[in-house]
Amino acid sequence: MFRIINRLLICILIIGLAACANRGGGPQGGPKDSIPPQVKSSEPSFGATNFKKQRIEVEFDEYISLTNPGEKVIISPPQKEQAEIKSFGKKAVVILGDSLKENTTYTIDFTDALGDLNENNKLDNFSMSFSTGETLDTLQISGTVLDAGTLNPVSGSLVGIYDNLSDTAFTKTAPLRITKTNNKGQFSIKNIKAGTYNVFALNDKNRDYIYNDPNEDLAFLSTTITPTIEKTIQTDTIGYIDSIATEKVRVEHKDSVVRKDSIITKEVEKFIPNALVLFSFKKNVYKQHFSKAERKQADIVSFFFKEKNEQKPIITPLNFELTNKDLIQCNTTNDSIHYWLVDSTLINQDSLTFTVSYQVLDSTNTLITQTDTTTAFFKHHEVKEKKKKKDEDEKSEEPEVSFLTVKTNIDKPLDIYKPISLSFEVPVDSIIADSVHLYNKIDTVWVEIPCKLTKKDSIGLNYEISQKWDSSLPYRLEIDSAGIFDIHKQQNNNIKKQFRVKSENEYSNLIVTIPNVTDNAIIEVLDEKDNVLKQLPAKTSGTIFDYMNPGEYYLRMFIDKNGNRLWDTGDYENKTQPEEMYYYHKSIEVRANWDIEQEWDYKHLPFEKQKPEILFPKEDSKKKK
Repeated sequence: MFRIINRLLICILIIGLAACANRGGGPQGGPKDSIPPQVKSSEPSFGATNFKKQRIEVEFDEYISLTNPGEKVIISPPQKEQAEIKSFGKKAVVILGDSLKENTTYTIDFTDALGDLNENNKLDNFSMSFSTGETLDTLQISGTVLDAGTLNPVSGSLVGIYDNLSDTAFTKTAPLRITKTNNKGQFSIKNIKAGTYNVFALNDKNRDYIYNDPNEDLAFLSTTITPTIEKTIQTDTIGYIDSIATEKVRVEHKDSVVRKDSIITKEVEKFIPNALVLFSFKKNVYKQHFSKAERKQADIVSFFFKEKNEQKPIITPLNFELTNKDLIQCNTTNDSIHYWLVDSTLINQDSLTFTVSYQVLDSTNTLITQTDTTTAFFKHHEVKEKKKKKDEDEKSEEPEVSFLTVKTNIDKPLDIYKPISLSFEVPVDSIIADSVHLYNKIDTVWVEIPCKLTKKDSIGLNYEISQKWDSSLPYRLEIDSAGIFDIHKQQNNNIKKQFRVKSENEYSNLIVTIPNVTDNAIIEVLDEKDNVLKQLPAKTSGTIFDYMNPGEYYLRMFIDKNGNRLWDTGDYENKTQPEEMYYYHKSIEVRANWDIEQEWDYKHLPFEKQKPEILFPKEDSKKKK
């Protein structure tokens, strides 16, 4: 009896252990749902005609959710009154705010707004259409919107068509049919009626479907389009197994005998145009105004403008006298100006008042002079308190001696074609003659060579030493202490820096040849961040970029129509497109002591496939495959 009970207990124990060991092998809730919702029914039905209601319902086979439908769901023709778009359980409901137009095809494009409730599996590019008349319009057009200056795809841009071919239609009326570009800049406008149209794209900031704000990016085709359907013959090859072949033949000859090919043809329809490219740009609008005056340091007042100034603005002191020692520094575009103070009395003054006179456009687009008054403040008491506290904290230490800061470009090997540059944080007032020395080393002896320090700006912040370098020799720059004084009489410390110059063997020449290039094309060499490193006019014989350091580079080119060596944007009022921009489709590796010759057929690839993926902004790096 006990023997039987013991056996039963052992069996139960074994079963229990097996069950414990197999916990992971039981039901786990099934595979993860990865299928988007599917349509069960709709009111109206897809492609319905003579539909007159403003309420549209689509029922799906599972519970759904809509993500940001006010932004993502596109209704065409565009609605003056915003539609109400909601999800109820398994239904998507659209209630149009506008009365329906007669004999009009309506399209409701959900883009990527619709997904299932639990996993949010997107039903991408889902749309439905119906007509209020007897027929449903079925033509389509498609294309891409690119940024004109960078060829980056433009996402979220409104694209519309007009049958009103007047130039003012885009600025006064809403388009007939609309869509939005996806994250690759691609668009497709569906359910178009036969006819001739203008095509526009718009970054519609105020959501009125009209180009009436100069801060909105826009794009337009210079020619009209006529949508149509093109019928073509498509050829396919299908293969099948020859069941008659004997097993011996199959083994000996394998697929060459077993496989049979058959060619079939079928007629397919294609909507055209299907590869439109619109170049988005923002018009240059000259709306100059004085932005602000800033005094971050006691000895300098900075003035900032919204736009560049063709003429240098005039800065006039009001509560103090201008002296010959005061210095005014402008950048190349005259939109930032720095006023350096030399007089210690003015430096210690808390507030300084100026008038600022500059050019603006009046209502007739005529340049006139405008004068503003501004005051710049510096809180000396706060600086004094901080200095007092610092002195108290450091009273047991030796006082720190402050010297004039000198920055140079010889901390690393100097490019053989460059001069030595010296830059200062405060303008230089004077340099003692023979305080700057340049040496090269011949054998074991340092030999001084003549050098000249040349001022490179108007106020003494930048200097250069030009020299014909010998890369086989080491060099040394010395500046005697107290050899250079800034406008506040601060002097430099002794400087002694040894450096070398790169040899010509460390560089490469990049020779770019472009067949049939125009005389006014400009080629630019870029780094991996799309920054311009070098720029030269294109030559039919080949454009030579010399002294290239080893590395990977990229190319782009624009057609410089007005010859100013700058890429210029477009102007819709004058029907001017932006200057054409092209990219070479891959990187170019430059190796030391090599001449790299690169031929570039700049029209070989369509615009949307030219720019290398690495050059897209980080958030757009996956947009183009």
